[in-house]
Amino acid sequence: MQIYHDWMVQTSIASQDGTAPLKEGDTVFVAIKEKVSANEAIVTIKGQDRYVRFQGNIPDKEKLVVQITGMDRDVLEVKAVSPSAAAQAMAGNSLAPIEQLLRKQGLFLTQAERAALKSFLEKTKGTMAEKLETIQALASKKLPLTSLHMQAVHEALHGEPLGDLLMELMEETTESPAVKETSPEPPSDQKNGTAAENTSSWIGNETDSGTNMETVQWTYGHEEWFSGITPQAKELVVRTVTEKMAQATGEFQSWQRETGQKLEQTASILTARSTQVRSQARMSIEAAVYTLDRMILRGECMMFADMGTEKQLLQASAKLAEAKQLISAGKWSDAASIVQEVRQTVSSLRFQPADVKIQRFVSEMQASPSASVSNQPLAGQIGRLLPATADDFSARGIFEQLRLLGMHHEKEIAQAVMTQTGPLPSKNMKSLLLSAGEGGDGTASQAERAVLNLTGQQLLSRFEAKSHTQTMVYQLPLMMRDQMETVHVYLNSRNEDEKLDWQNCSLYFLLDTEQYGKIGLLLQAAERNLAITVKTDHEQVESALKPLMEAAKEHLNEIGYHVTKMTFAKMTEPAVSSSLQTPSASEKLQEKGYDITV
Repeated sequence: MQIYHDWMVQTSIASQDGTAPLKEGDTVFVAIKEKVSANEAIVTIKGQDRYVRFQGNIPDKEKLVVQITGMDRDVLEVKAVSPSAAAQAMAGNSLAPIEQLLRKQGLFLTQAERAALKSFLEKTKGTMAEKLETIQALASKKLPLTSLHMQAVHEALHGEPLGDLLMELMEETTESPAVKETSPEPPSDQKNGTAAENTSSWIGNETDSGTNMETVQWTYGHEEWFSGITPQAKELVVRTVTEKMAQATGEFQSWQRETGQKLEQTASILTARSTQVRSQARMSIEAAVYTLDRMILRGECMMFADMGTEKQLLQASAKLAEAKQLISAGKWSDAASIVQEVRQTVSSLRFQPADVKIQRFVSEMQASPSASVSNQPLAGQIGRLLPATADDFSARGIFEQLRLLGMHHEKEIAQAVMTQTGPLPSKNMKSLLLSAGEGGDGTASQAERAVLNLTGQQLLSRFEAKSHTQTMVYQLPLMMRDQMETVHVYLNSRNEDEKLDWQNCSLYFLLDTEQYGKIGLLLQAAERNLAITVKTDHEQVESALKPLMEAAKEHLNEIGYHVTKMTFAKMTEPAVSSSLQTPSASEKLQEKGYDITV
């Protein structure tokens, strides 16, 4: 399966060296911003808007490759060139054209990189256009053109989807395709009689840390999954979970007090008459937003909190962002009112663990990480790392799923080594596949390809500190209808103070559905104002999706997004332009699975 990534063209445009002058004969990537006539348009080229005149009519594409044929004052004369033809012309039998393109982007190849590039072009499977996309993707991220980098990114862009690779691994290591259960299975002696022993090994080193067991009551005796546990295992489970919930509650309450104090201080600053004191308000609000967002993504207690609590925290973060805008407009009293409202919301929150998350925690007590790697079939280990419930698709749930895939694997290992705070992280897909690749059996080659795929995603999602925009690429595997499907995710956002600007980003979801065919979902956010466009060629999609879209609108409003419009358009029409120059998604999809493009 191969997907042609139009978004990569946009990435290359954003990263090209805007200082290099254009000249006749150059072959460049452009994005159509506005059509003026049948053969004239305003395009984005090398990060700048230019007026161009095409030879013949403008192609019906939003992103394309053109060759400059003439320069008439402020008007560029161009002709459209197909990506494959451009790739062949640029590559040919020499690296010189490719090196010339890279130099325009400020990249100069070393002798080793030149040799690796030559080998990549000659030996790697795929068309020349696909290989050029791979090279351009690395260049846009300012990454060295090493053999590993090129192979990994090429696998992520043009190889089999990650879900397909994992499904093949699961089928090779079990008699029948592994099916992910809708919820994690609790420890039980009904299958192998060793649940109590495994649980003991998992918490054998736990000691009574002085936690008051009466602080948090955890009693799920009425739950069917809990009643299946042996009395001995129940005692261990109840003790461990009760201690864990007490720790989580303590963490939440401590954060609640700290945040409340910060917000109270911010409100006092906003109501002060001194202009000098008021100037500190923006920094104070940014500190409060940082604390909120860190709790959502990093707080241990949020691993157990219900989705309602997470939604309230997202609302609070959005309101503080609104207060920051009011400060910029000089509306001090309005900003103070919002800060006080958020303070009251935070103070009124009560930590409420979700049953399904506690159940999952109990499931993880079945065995130690090392035992799970060595004793379970590979299919079962892969299945345990896949999302299972709706909670897995909350803000925190998605963050944890990326961790479980191994997107932060190297970073977490480095932190563990540097701080020496605990064991090296081992429970993620990448570490699992690395171990499988060392086995030397029939699954090793498949595991190595999956590792390359994950590494390619990491490289394509590398943070660009000096860039004004940020793109990220992910493939999320999901078990659906007894098959592994892949959700391709491409993110395009502003880069604000080395962080993703979630209030200003663009998302394009392209789904290949069995009943309605391809459905595109374009979301464009600007200062939390959200425009939604559904693209489809199926006549019944609009009537089928309208009720769902209204419900989605309510949910989005609840977390701080104001939906300004919701429209339907033909799939074959070009995507709506945005101030962020959102890349459109290719409509080439794999035969199965989803392609969600941001």
